Amino acid sequence: MKRPFEFKVTPETIKTGKHWVSVHLKNVSTDDMTQLDVKLHSEDPYFIDVLGTGSYVSEIKAGEERVLPFQLNADISTKVYATVSGFRDGEYFFWTSPRVEIDVGVTRAKLRNVFALTHPHAILDETIEAEAVVEGVIGGADFTVSFWHDSPSSYEKIGETKIENLEAREVIRPSIEFTPEESGIHDIYVYLYHDTKYIGSGSDTIWLE
Repeated sequence: MKRPFEFKVTPETIKTGKHWVSVHLKNVSTDDMTQLDVKLHSEDPYFIDVLGTGSYVSEIKAGEERVLPFQLNADISTKVYATVSGFRDGEYFFWTSPRVEIDVGVTRAKLRNVFALTHPHAILDETIEAEAVVEGVIGGADFTVSFWHDSPSSYEKIGETKIENLEAREVIRPSIEFTPEESGIHDIYVYLYHDTKYIGSGSDTIWLE
């Protein structure tokens, strides 16, 4: 079945504090949508908190677009997404939109990805390399990439990389090696800081036999 909506949020860049954004929903199906409950969600409410309980739309006809206001309390850049429930051509449906990032304030750098450079099912006592992908947005100086290991029995810091200077659109791949000593699920968490301010995080998971 064809996806029901085109989705976007404007503006994509806001300052810290309380601001209004617009959620654009265009019905790209051939069916009329009725009795719609539209909600906007934040991947991390500590960074961006969506205020209010959502918006009710009685109908969006095929080909029609609606623009709905939502208020945010923003502190740090993160991703948001919408959920829509209602009736499509008389049948109940529930839809989750793709994630879109809202940039808050001046975004100097982003943590794009975190990788454990090993097979998904690694061998116990094997040395594993964890890599982060850091990209400059407007760039800057004094970034810190902190690596943490969450094992079945402990959560500990396993390394840190300082980035003295990062240019706009420059990509740096800091990495750390560690040797897990117990089987089970292991999570690698990476945190990115500018000076002492937290600006992003990512993770990857491996299974050790």
